Amino acid sequence: MQTASFANRAFSRRAILLQAATLCLWSTSSMAAVVTSPITNINVPNTFAGIYINVVTGVSAVNTAGVPGWDVGPWGSANSLALFWNGTPANSHGGVGAATTGPYSVLAPGAAVSAGSTFTITTSAASMAAYQAGVDGYLGFRFFNEGTGAMNFGYARITSTGPMGFPATVVCARYENTGALITIAACGAGANTAPTLTYSPTTAAGVTFPSGAAGAVNTTIGITSAGAAGTGQSAVTGCSISGAGAASFGAVTTTPA
Repeated sequence: MQTASFANRAFSRRAILLQAATLCLWSTSSMAAVVTSPITNINVPNTFAGIYINVVTGVSAVNTAGVPGWDVGPWGSANSLALFWNGTPANSHGGVGAATTGPYSVLAPGAAVSAGSTFTITTSAASMAAYQAGVDGYLGFRFFNEGTGAMNFGYARITSTGPMGFPATVVCARYENTGALITIAACGAGANTAPTLTYSPTTAAGVTFPSGAAGAVNTTIGITSAGAAGTGQSAVTGCSISGAGAASFGAVTTTPA
């Protein structure tokens, strides 16, 4: 009876793991919270007014009245590229910088933007020196999402021309609409980036099954995808059983998704 019970238990748990693996494959894209902003190739005027941009709606105009809920306003300070941020609500906007006083950082794909980043709202032209020199890089930022009523984190691709930063273009932008961390992935014309897959629970944490008599237990392995661009793809090619007692289970097979 003990042998039969063990075999039954092993079969039951193997079936559960296979079910969990199937759930992993089905959930690859449905849980994504990264949003691509409607922003597309917005030219920044070399003027004192510059241009005001709403990250959520993609609307832009040379005055705040034309952009309800505006977030950032790139402008020309004495012919040098600079930034201005919405101050309402307080402490909810700003760009990633080396310090709270600046300068603004030029980030690359793979960098993360989150509550742990350092943000600045300085308007000084000197704080944008790296962008004034001419770049094709990414500005990390935080902003107040009027749709969710919460602070979100995102990034924008900016191209500029030395020595003062003009002509300058905000090529594209993305943000994470739950307030979670976002990892920069290439955006804009010609950029194909595979999404980053995050597993819950993690491989290190594993899935824990209860001890005791054999029976049916349901569990879920969730996969969140983020940062995809163009035709970029990632594949879940399989799940495996490891750790103490792994040899008691049969082989695990999955269908790549």
